[in-house]
Amino acid sequence: MSREELNKSVLNAAKIIDLVSQNEGLGISQIAKQLGLPKTSTFRLIKTLESAELLIQDCEENYYLSYKFLSYQVGVNVDQNLIHKCLPILKKLSQLTGETVNLTVNRADKMYNIYSEIGEFYALQSNLAPESDLYCSSSGKVVLSYMNNEQLQSYFTQKLLPRTIHTITNYEVFLKEKKKILSTGISYDREEYEYGLTCLSVPVLEQNVLIATIGISGPTTRLAYKNFEKIEQLLLNEVAKINS
Repeated sequence: MSREELNKSVLNAAKIIDLVSQNEGLGISQIAKQLGLPKTSTFRLIKTLESAELLIQDCEENYYLSYKFLSYQVGVNVDQNLIHKCLPILKKLSQLTGETVNLTVNRADKMYNIYSEIGEFYALQSNLAPESDLYCSSSGKVVLSYMNNEQLQSYFTQKLLPRTIHTITNYEVFLKEKKKILSTGISYDREEYEYGLTCLSVPVLEQNVLIATIGISGPTTRLAYKNFEKIEQLLLNEVAKINS
């Protein structure tokens, strides 16, 4: 994406947050002058950030970062701790299989790769986004399988677009998939997200609560050649060391 296509208001809002974080207690005129922005635009952006509870104003009309940023820091710290905890297993699995191993978390019904140990190259790799929907990813299908039937049914009431002919978008069909995932401990995306790509994931648990997934992804033919059952067993055995 070129710089011309980026949303300038969002970029300017980010600049305001950066400036206020470095020089707390700035007024609108000071912020506008230091960033070289029109005062009216600066006023509008600051009031938007204030409405979103990202900035707060004191009695002298100076602006500061709000305490809401601390909640984001907690989330980042949690993810960093999780990466640190799982890193030896991620590296070992990548070495044993030669494939890319992903540590993924659920945020607002989207799966985000927070760490990837990169394996052998494959052509589709550069096209893959760092986030994916629950219904068409092996990691997301783990999350769906840990939902109760009421939550699951609610999720499948939304319009889900099939990415390939293999994508499951139906609640009744997924119930069978859920049973299989919970029984085997393994979730598969068999070319449901992208043709030619297969991923398999297992849950990462903390006190029997799902906190993340670890998955292996690669070209379908290459994973088949390396033997899916062997990869499954490696994945289950190694992640069990984290869950124990």
